[in-house]
Amino acid sequence: MGIQNRVVQEKQNMIRMDGIYKKYLSIIFDPAFYINRNRLNLPSELLENGVIRSEINNLIINKYDLNCDIDPLSGVTAMFVANWNLLPAVAYFIGSQESRLINHSEMVISYYGGKISKQGEAAIRSGFWHLIAWKENISVGVYERINLLFNPIVLEGNYTPVERNLSRLNEGMQYAKRHFTGIQTSCL
Repeated sequence: MGIQNRVVQEKQNMIRMDGIYKKYLSIIFDPAFYINRNRLNLPSELLENGVIRSEINNLIINKYDLNCDIDPLSGVTAMFVANWNLLPAVAYFIGSQESRLINHSEMVISYYGGKISKQGEAAIRSGFWHLIAWKENISVGVYERINLLFNPIVLEGNYTPVERNLSRLNEGMQYAKRHFTGIQTSCL
């Protein structure tokens, strides 16, 4: 019975990794799917047309000089890919925990299109720095695309290096999954 359970578990892991790999390819080749609306705001009808969407993706890849190499997926890369659309919420959570200035209600208000305070912008920026601290542990293509998830105004300012902190990253991802799954994060 133990071997049979192990085989079932391995099959489930392979299916999950296959889904993450497909999402990884989408992140690399379909930035129009997730680019922050403050970077590029197009009518959804344009993105529904496959030919136009392909051209838009090529323009984004060329404009930002994005690396399109397909790298092996490390564990950390798989974490980033699996939580891709939640990374702005993860950054917001990490930054707000660090500053202790932002509360949950401001996060929710901003996600539904409300104005983010200067303190909120600083929290997102701080959390973003925590995400990009993982540069050496994630694929180049994923690293280069993280900033496309965020409002460029929020990311303005001098970079402040931070140490990688896996427990903080995990806590932020769990929080985002619990509270923000299904919410559009493109306003951050």
